[in-house]
Amino acid sequence: MAWQGWDTPKGSYVRITCSSIAIQIKQRLRTLKYNPEGTNPPYKWGFQIKDDEKRHEWFKLGLEPDLAHTGLAETYPSSTALPPVYGAACEKLIVDYLTALRLHALDHLRKRFGVGDAFFTTIEYIITVPAMWSEKAQNTTKVCAERAGMGDWENIEIVSEPEAAGVYALESMVGLSLVTTRDW
Repeated sequence: MAWQGWDTPKGSYVRITCSSIAIQIKQRLRTLKYNPEGTNPPYKWGFQIKDDEKRHEWFKLGLEPDLAHTGLAETYPSSTALPPVYGAACEKLIVDYLTALRLHALDHLRKRFGVGDAFFTTIEYIITVPAMWSEKAQNTTKVCAERAGMGDWENIEIVSEPEAAGVYALESMVGLSLVTTRDW
């Protein structure tokens, strides 16, 4: 997750990017485990989960079942992963995960900028998805984000992971000068 803030004549804005680019050390952040029914909170996520506890991993892939059994999840099976879920159960996991992520981001912003600023700042959410996802999976992700309290349909942006990586790379290169030659 990354955030960027800026002020304009119309008010303060914060853009939060929820990225799912696989980075080994941060993999645990994209996990969720439900606590026994009636327990508060109803789930643990990320580093709240102990190393040996079973948890839901790679659950967003349940939105695109044809792709669920390809790529990293199959190449690197986990001994702590619960069985994959699809349909409504998958959507519930995603809503709960995005809710936890949103609350964590708001808590961080409150600590960083103060209570008042966090509540009176416009927040945009940008969620990255695999490049090969169907329009249906992208729309379902957006619906889940809306249900997680990330805003209205129009205020939630879905971006493919390669596109997000490209934008990040271009923004990181500001100030670098590339010399072009015709020495080929």
